[in-house]
Amino acid sequence: MAECNTEARLLGNASGLKETFQVLSQKIDKLYSESQGDIFLQKAKEKCGQGLQGIDAGSEDYNVLLQNYTQAVLDYTFYKESKLVDEDFPAATAEARLQDILGELDGALQTVDLHNRNAEEIAAILGEELTECIYWRKGALLYMYCFTINEEKDRREKNGDTFLKNVKKGVGYLQSMLRVRAPVENGANVVFNDNDTMELLSKGIFSDTHLLALMYAGEMCHWYAEFSQNHTSNESDQFRAREIGQNALQLYINAVKGPLKGKGWNCDRAEELIKDLQL
Repeated sequence: MAECNTEARLLGNASGLKETFQVLSQKIDKLYSESQGDIFLQKAKEKCGQGLQGIDAGSEDYNVLLQNYTQAVLDYTFYKESKLVDEDFPAATAEARLQDILGELDGALQTVDLHNRNAEEIAAILGEELTECIYWRKGALLYMYCFTINEEKDRREKNGDTFLKNVKKGVGYLQSMLRVRAPVENGANVVFNDNDTMELLSKGIFSDTHLLALMYAGEMCHWYAEFSQNHTSNESDQFRAREIGQNALQLYINAVKGPLKGKGWNCDRAEELIKDLQL
């Protein structure tokens, strides 16, 4: 009886995941015809195809299937995101389109969670880099959007609560990205070519993207702290923008002035922002 129940559960999971792939595939096909063969949509189609073939072949390697699905969502939403950025976040449609993209990316994580048969961490299923990519894409998109709004003062004033909410969400996504991998401890059983690399990894900085995430988070916290001083929000907010921003910017500055000194990074803007946040 237990074996029958297990088999039924697996078939149910496979059926549900297949339907999820099919829904995404239909969305991709529609955009693909409109885009006249966009390369990212082509990649998304291929990942969907691989996933559906795996399910039809009876694959029980759900990690691979979920990786295919997540990568397809990332490629599909990248096309939509690129169009939104190229159009410079038009006032009439940007917020709705932004939330649609974020919803698609959130949906990928929800799909992973739904088909998580062994209650594993998401990074254990998708891998660290793919998991980081989801959070980075959400955080970086909100950074670009909020940057545009912050530059257009009238637009920011008109939608103040939404601006603050999006900034806060963006910082949260970037923090999630930075937490996917734990910092490497000194003395860990890992071989490095130099002390500079060890110092960066010990601070949780594994790539240029991690460094950018620190700068973006710090700058967004500065926007939040600056605007919220003169804006009465409808929400009860305990967001520690100044503390979070200072911590992120200080880590960025230490890396740029330390192990990355002379390697093309600049911390002038970060130092200006951290001074403001300390006032």
